[in-house]
Amino acid sequence: MLQNMLWPRLLGGVDRPYVQITALASLPGLDKLAELAEEDCFEIAVDSSWSMEEALRVCLNFLLIYFLKNWEREILKWDRRMAGC
Repeated sequence: MLQNMLWPRLLGGVDRPYVQITALASLPGLDKLAELAEEDCFEIAVDSSWSMEEALRVCLNFLLIYFLKNWEREILKWDRRMAGC
C-alpha cells in the first residue's frame, strides 16, 4: 500500500492521489443486502450488452494481441520455469 502512495510518476506511477477504500462485511449487513435485492430496491444501469459469442471473441482477440506483443517474454518465462523442474 505504501508503494502505491509513494511510487514516482517518472517510474510509472500515476499523477493522482492514492486512495484505498475498505469495507467490512457482516452477516447482518449481508442479510439486509439480500432483502433489499429481493425487494428490487436497486436500480441497475446497463450501458450496453453483448452476446456470449461476442464477449468470447473479444477476449480471444485480446489474448492474441497480448501474446503477439509479449511472446518472447512469455516464452522466456516458460523456459525458466521448465528449467527449474
